[in-house]
Amino acid sequence: DSDAGVLLGSWLRQLPVGGRWHNFTYYRISSDFGRTWTAPKQLRYEDGEDFDPARPHHPGYLQRNNAYFGTSILRHSNGTLILPVAHANAVGDPSNDQRAWRMGSLCFIAKWGAAAKDYQWTAGERVEISPTVSSRGLMEPDLIELNDGRWLLACEQWKDWDDPAPLHIRGYVLFSDNQGRTWGGRVDLPGSAD
Repeated sequence: DSDAGVLLGSWLRQLPVGGRWHNFTYYRISSDFGRTWTAPKQLRYEDGEDFDPARPHHPGYLQRNNAYFGTSILRHSNGTLILPVAHANAVGDPSNDQRAWRMGSLCFIAKWGAAAKDYQWTAGERVEISPTVSSRGLMEPDLIELNDGRWLLACEQWKDWDDPAPLHIRGYVLFSDNQGRTWGGRVDLPGSAD
């Protein structure tokens, strides 16, 4: 982040428990070109407990704020930084806590606070895909800012249920005209990869 004069990195804690993956996205900062880093801080979009190494599988931590960081961090023209995440808790999925991969996605928006020498993060609206459409949620999210100011969020949707059909991967695109607060205009891209 050349404006802030720091490196911003995303960091993942991944805990496999009973065939399910619990993913948690953190960020950290370096002001000396990566020689040293701050302690990782968790990005949150809902209330939940901090990680406790003595109780790593405590439900107050394990079931809250699941998020797997996306492909890159976007610098928006307004100076904010945006980090999309996948595998977020899907509020509309009654089986959310039982799935190997969560069906939700969202963007975290960061503004640099010079006095605090840290970022202030805001969670955007969560979106989700039906488990009847994708078995692994909205994978590999990435963002671009379009010339008209809208955001385009591109993801992969996977179908790999236990059936004789081959693995299918399709592109999935959402648009936001209010900097990630809400999403719409879903487009399923044609074609698939097997």
